[in-house]
Amino acid sequence: MSSIKCPEWVKQSKRRKAQGRVAGRGVHVRRPNFVRPRDNMYSHDFSLMNTKAFANLKGSGGNIWEVFEVLDDARRAIFRNTVFGYFIDVPRLQGDALLFHKMFLHQIRPDPVLSPDGIKRLYFRVGNTKMVYGPEEFCLITGFNFGEYPKNIGRKGSEKLISSKKRCLLRERLFPDHTNSSVKIGDLKSLILNQTFLALDDLDAVRVCLIYILCEGFLGKEVNDRVPQDWFYLAENLDLWNSFAWDFTYVDLEDTWNKIHHYLSLPERGQTLKYSVSGFTAPIRIWIYEMIPAVRACEFALRKNKDLPRMKRWSGTKKLKWVDVNKIWSKMQSITKVSCVQHITIWYRLLMERRFESDRHTIMPPNFFVSHALEEGQDWRAFMAGIATYPNFMVAWWDVDTVLLPIHSSPNHWLFGELRLASMEVHIYDSLGRGAYEKFKSEGIFSKFERRVANYLDKIKYWARRNIPRIPLNMQFIYEENVPQQSSHLGDCGVFLCMFMEQLVSGQPIRVLIDPKNAALEFRLRMAKIIWGSSLAPL
Repeated sequence: MSSIKCPEWVKQSKRRKAQGRVAGRGVHVRRPNFVRPRDNMYSHDFSLMNTKAFANLKGSGGNIWEVFEVLDDARRAIFRNTVFGYFIDVPRLQGDALLFHKMFLHQIRPDPVLSPDGIKRLYFRVGNTKMVYGPEEFCLITGFNFGEYPKNIGRKGSEKLISSKKRCLLRERLFPDHTNSSVKIGDLKSLILNQTFLALDDLDAVRVCLIYILCEGFLGKEVNDRVPQDWFYLAENLDLWNSFAWDFTYVDLEDTWNKIHHYLSLPERGQTLKYSVSGFTAPIRIWIYEMIPAVRACEFALRKNKDLPRMKRWSGTKKLKWVDVNKIWSKMQSITKVSCVQHITIWYRLLMERRFESDRHTIMPPNFFVSHALEEGQDWRAFMAGIATYPNFMVAWWDVDTVLLPIHSSPNHWLFGELRLASMEVHIYDSLGRGAYEKFKSEGIFSKFERRVANYLDKIKYWARRNIPRIPLNMQFIYEENVPQQSSHLGDCGVFLCMFMEQLVSGQPIRVLIDPKNAALEFRLRMAKIIWGSSLAPL
């Protein structure tokens, strides 16, 4: 797609930036009328989330593979030893401009646009989840060094921050007929694709390829743009090139928000939104693959391996159309539900794996309660008798006093039950109030569950193995009033369920927390550290 040639609104935006700049506080941009503050963020009107655009991602890395094709074995080996060397093994990246645009429709904007630690980052809210993309994510995905990227380096007005040399020897060898300031991106490309490239010293051939890949593939420069002499100085010393902090994630992406928001704020939008994005956009597209499970579920991206850096793991299966992007977003709710089940399952397995022999509890799988009540074809006797082959640490009901029950309430809510076998009471803990409890009660779910449990207790000879007389079951389902309540918009029911489960397993009372919102966030971090450090972490 061709980019717009500096429309009037871009000029106005730049003037507003210049007028609104405050030392040490970043840039304040006038809010469009439709934007309302939320949690100290600028947030989009959700009715505008389906606005299509023609986005031109200049620094997409799409043209770097033609360079690899002209490298012979010796030069390819030298190139592999550079910080950019692994890109030889990275699959050709699809454009995915529409996926990029859809993600930026969900961008939120802190005021000022700085994190508490002073590092600029990009913030997004997709559904109930807030996502952050910054230098850390960029470096983890690309493998480039983390550090402060000098503001003026490689830009017009640079003060030769890398070297104070007056002569640029590499430039003189490669382009003897040019001055330091007259070499253009097109000159690099012409040299690489010309027969004279074969006559270059091997190191110089690799150096010119590195500069071209940086300028055209990563920074998104045009063929007529000048090559800053800083890059020649840097490429002259490959050790310095390899150790340089290539952290250019934010500078060229931050204006995307301004372009989209200005267009959406116009009272009449007859013309299709078009905008261009410079800077290396491939890492943020990889980040979207990782953060949006529906991209993989719809098979629009494929993770091939677990290699590092993470750029090597992914390939796009096809160029996405707008209907494909909307399919991904429509699938997100169901994918979120599946992801929640997976994490609850992992957490319950961890608690069971770390259970002591003397403990008097067992935990049923997340689908046990509803399956017991609604699906006549399910036979759970092996789980109740502690002989199920998966998971292999089940415990028989006659050896415990309490049975803990993760409970799913359609369509996407989780609550928790504690069956006390001595009294046959089921205590219900719900972080969203009585709604699910009343629903189960009115629809007869509790009664169905009681009948099936009574039938299975007889079949596994529970009463005889416990050495107590059989009694009528007469289960009581008790709603617990005094339990922590989540904020209605956070979608933390699965996290609260895991909190309740761990508290009961460890013998702690389930109590009202002073700040359930922060408690849920802290527990998420704790779960992540424990899950990823265990043998049960997802692949």
